This record gives sequence, C-alpha cells and structure tokens, in this order.
Amino acid sequence: MPTREIPDTISGLLKSWWLCFLIWSAIHYLLGLTATIGTVFIAAKTGAGNALAASSQLGIIVAICTAIITFSNASAKANAYIQAWRVVHTTVVRYQIDATITEVDLGKSVERAEEIIGKSDT
Repeated sequence: MPTREIPDTISGLLKSWWLCFLIWSAIHYLLGLTATIGTVFIAAKTGAGNALAASSQLGIIVAICTAIITFSNASAKANAYIQAWRVVHTTVVRYQIDATITEVDLGKSVERAEEIIGKSDT
C-alpha cells in the first residue's frame, strides 16, 4: 500500500519541533548535571588557598547553571515540544495509511500541538 506524501509545512514543523526538543533536553541535562556535579565538588572540597578560590569559582558556575535551568524552564519546554511532535506525528502516520484522514485533520493536529507548546511559555 503506497503512502501519501506529507505536506512540506507539516514535515518542516516536525523537524523543527524535534530539534527544539533535543536542544531544550540538552540544556536541561547538561546544565543540570553541571550544577549537580559542581555542587558535589564544592561540598567535598576543604582547605584554603587555591582550593577555596576554585570552590568559589565553581560556586558561581553552579549558581549560573541553576538559574538558567530555573528561569528557562527547559524541562517543561522539552516536554511540550516532544508532546506536540507526538500529536502531529500520530496524525501523519494515520494520514499516510488511512485515506479518510485529510489535510484538514493534519491542520487540526497542528493546532492542538501549537496549544501544547504555547502552554509551556506561561
């Protein structure tokens, strides 16, 4: 059974949302791990002089990473983009194998997906 071609706009959205998911996930995990590992090093360091100076610098990095994670809400944004991608991808798969699914149905799934993404911005 041949599959129907996906409209370019839908295909482009799926690629963009997947990329956004990867970026927000990377931000969340990289900064989260940096902050966690940095905190462990700070807690483990004792002494004075160079160790204390390095600990202070690491503390600044940990604080910056934590602030970025908190204020960017990276985890929620990553989740929103993957949920949006899933909504549209599911409809795309149905569109390809079920002739009763129309481009209007694809458009409706994009609208639902955009609402999901929009909620992560609040």
